[in-house]
Amino acid sequence: MVAAAKVKVILTGSLDAKVITYPFFPGTEKDLLRAMIARITCDTVINVKGMLTAAEDGSVTETEEFVFPSYDALAKPSGWSHCTDYILPSTGRCSYLEMDPENEETAAAYKAQELMKTLEPALELLRDVKAKNWAVRQHKVTHSVISIKSVKWPGAVCVCNPAKKAFTNLYVGMGHARDVDNFHGFYPAAPPDIMDEPVDAPEVPEPVAKPAEEAPAEE
Repeated sequence: MVAAAKVKVILTGSLDAKVITYPFFPGTEKDLLRAMIARITCDTVINVKGMLTAAEDGSVTETEEFVFPSYDALAKPSGWSHCTDYILPSTGRCSYLEMDPENEETAAAYKAQELMKTLEPALELLRDVKAKNWAVRQHKVTHSVISIKSVKWPGAVCVCNPAKKAFTNLYVGMGHARDVDNFHGFYPAAPPDIMDEPVDAPEVPEPVAKPAEEAPAEE
């Protein structure tokens, strides 16, 4: 997950193909594709805010006696929330590991993780969307439809019809995120494979010049 977030690759369609890129990705295309799907799902699958309720055991259920919001409420990013696990950028996990603070063997790792928790806290499954990552458009002429497009992931959109109390998430893209916070814009390709040594040519005997013929004697 961490390595997948550092590269931008156009997939060939062969799941077992090598991923030739820089920085190095330790896997095949099927591993990169799986990581892409997880990252896109984490950032782009959204739900009407308040429609779902998270239980203590981690399960999610529909809220009882939920009232579907109005058109104006859903025409703002504040009317929506994520409904998939949050992925920690530094580790690629959804939560931090449980460690024993008294264990001397993992003391250094425990301190590093506690520091990371303050810099990068884990987020709840049902969390508010960030307004800067979404663009909301109202289509009142076309049957009062709302579209919420992801700015971070071009090609991701959620379409909602409040009158019918229906919405759906859709993604059609290249699997590449737009880094809105720190856009580099350039991902150099990996250097080509090192070529093998050429096959040694067979030995050929060194050519020897023929002795010069003596000129005939003058009469």
